Amino acid sequence: GTISENMTRPEWNNYVTKVGSEDGFSFASLANAWAAGASNDILREAAFHGHVCDGTLGGYSVVRALLEYYPPIQETPNPGSSVQDISSYKILGVPGGSIDDAVIYYLDATPGKSGYAGFNTTSTGATEDMVGFIRWSTNTGDIIVMSFKNSELKNQFLSESGLSEMTGSLEELKYNTWWINKINTDPLSLVKVICAYSNLTEEQYYYLVGTADGVGSIPAQEAHGLDLNYIQNLGLPDATQSSPKTTTGSLTYEDMKEIGARAAKIAKEIFEEHEIDIEKDDPDFGVFTSAGYALLNGQTTEATWDGIESVFGSRLSRSTLMPIHVGLWKTLWFSFVVRDGTVLNTVYLRYNDSSKDFVVNIVNDNDMNDIGIDAINNNPKYSALAPDHSGMATIANAWAYEPPFDQLITFLFHDHACPGVQPGFFLTDYIQQNYPLNSTESYYYQGASIYCKDDSLIYLLGISPGMGSYANQRLNNDDVVSDDDYLNGGTDEGVLVIWDSATNTGRVTIVSFKWPTYNTTGYESTAARRYAQIASYVQMYKGQQTLLEVTNPMEIKSTKTKYITAEEFAIITQGGKDTNVLSYVRGIPKRSLEDVLAIQKTNSPDTNVNSKVDNNDNKNTSTTKKVKVKGGESTLDDSNQGSPNTDGVSQNNQNSNIGSSSSVKPTTVSAASVTSESNVNEESADDSGNDAKTYEVSENKPAAKENNNNIIYIVAGLIAVFGLGIYGFMKGGFGKAN
Repeated sequence: GTISENMTRPEWNNYVTKVGSEDGFSFASLANAWAAGASNDILREAAFHGHVCDGTLGGYSVVRALLEYYPPIQETPNPGSSVQDISSYKILGVPGGSIDDAVIYYLDATPGKSGYAGFNTTSTGATEDMVGFIRWSTNTGDIIVMSFKNSELKNQFLSESGLSEMTGSLEELKYNTWWINKINTDPLSLVKVICAYSNLTEEQYYYLVGTADGVGSIPAQEAHGLDLNYIQNLGLPDATQSSPKTTTGSLTYEDMKEIGARAAKIAKEIFEEHEIDIEKDDPDFGVFTSAGYALLNGQTTEATWDGIESVFGSRLSRSTLMPIHVGLWKTLWFSFVVRDGTVLNTVYLRYNDSSKDFVVNIVNDNDMNDIGIDAINNNPKYSALAPDHSGMATIANAWAYEPPFDQLITFLFHDHACPGVQPGFFLTDYIQQNYPLNSTESYYYQGASIYCKDDSLIYLLGISPGMGSYANQRLNNDDVVSDDDYLNGGTDEGVLVIWDSATNTGRVTIVSFKWPTYNTTGYESTAARRYAQIASYVQMYKGQQTLLEVTNPMEIKSTKTKYITAEEFAIITQGGKDTNVLSYVRGIPKRSLEDVLAIQKTNSPDTNVNSKVDNNDNKNTSTTKKVKVKGGESTLDDSNQGSPNTDGVSQNNQNSNIGSSSSVKPTTVSAASVTSESNVNEESADDSGNDAKTYEVSENKPAAKENNNNIIYIVAGLIAVFGLGIYGFMKGGFGKAN
């Protein structure tokens, strides 16, 4: 039947009964946004987030206004970060507002690249609709706090639509369409600037984003995130707004497709000049590109993919067309790579919008260059081989070892491959193996040691700030050192909560990781050593013999789980309040589930962390009633007979009425796709109260990784039908429980 925004209430009830609350709204919101003319980048971000809502649309509007009023100045690395681990904006957010996922996605300011710092700072006056942006430029910067006009826009929508109130999900679908029309005509009118200040000092910068190590005279300190009270009382002068552009490009789909085809034909001619003939659908030919993320005069560029496919047959589903996540303002470029073992002959083209032509990268008079690991190891001028896209070279070298699709797609989201992103793959498997979820449970993860692996955790566990299931609070290096008698040489990476919405209680544990050590003899350059480690992690994840000799295997352990109340969970989301989150969790006493249930009943019998849903669906009329389904609540008309079929509906705590206003919305992750790279050993609890669950991986004892990619093929089929693009769907796909 229909899932149009114009469906009747009985039709909606029938739909939700058959499909389920969460999935029902996800599908309907995406389909109606597509029908309403939402741009491809909006649809893919919404698919990444899980649905279309005012938070995802508001986040898009905020980003477009940010780029107009406060355009990027320069990239801002954190101390000790590599050239890839940088972002032109640092984002300060409050997890739980869908806007956070949008700004992270569009700006490529992901948590793993130190682009995002966020935990519950509502006590400082911040709200989930607010986002802070730091724009840095040589020892000083601007701090801008923005939001979308939530209440004003809803009132305007009600007035223009003739509706008296927003009573449920059908009204939300109509509201989304209204939003999209506004975005397409006047996006800047939807946004408000809370405050914007210049002359931010390094001391103030590191107070907000945190630094694990000392920086000059600035001591190591934990991140304070979007501390609105602190920001507004700094006494800084107002930042200067730039004048917004008034024109947008007018390229058609065919024009964009032709740009991709022209790039492909130029690359093909260059390869032929070097006596390399590329056949269509060659599995050893890959195209890496910023297309699909980088805008061209404000227009999306995904249509160039079709031009490339028309020449080479390259596509993401075959791991031969790989769009790399970049900020919207970045350059449109294409790298064409022929894989011959570890030799990666590459042609790099950058589109020049002024001349409407391509600039070919020439190094040592060569328009084709090997960027493979051996060439990089012996070429002191490696940086010249990949001037604008060194991140692409890292992914290409990982691609040379044929990584599993889930690993490859995460490299693309992270925008490069590196040793740092790899622990997230093994941590994800460890969590799913040791803490499988039942139908009423969901994951919440709060990072303490923040680096690239947080991006792979987000992508594979299906958690995110916008869903309220991921937060981070960068702590000092000293604070995250694992106890010598627990995991000597390891790092306490973060806090994992397994929340049970049925009992309103949770289990909490600290997850720790110890890096493996490798013998890198024979690799002279820093880049080559990194690439060799990346390749070894790829092989380890596949259960193969590694390129490098592993002298000591990696280890993953978690502390003994403790039951927690809703109140304790709330304190965890606030970073431990008067202490840091790790210290707070260590101090929680060990109690039985029965003890915690008794405390919960005595202290706050009516409190439920996940019960706070959008106010619109709380406004029940006399003709509707609430019927519980796994995944949230759905508004069902009284005339509907029967109860919802909840079989197979995922528990994502994302209600059918778009994003909840609760700051804690943990996300369920499937335990069905558990993989086994090594033995997971159960040991008796030690004196510190640890479970001492250990996950070791060496080059000698990995079991072959199970190929369990059915969900990928299902998602790919949906995308073929709806034409939304596979990449945006992958994160949501991995975050489902059956």
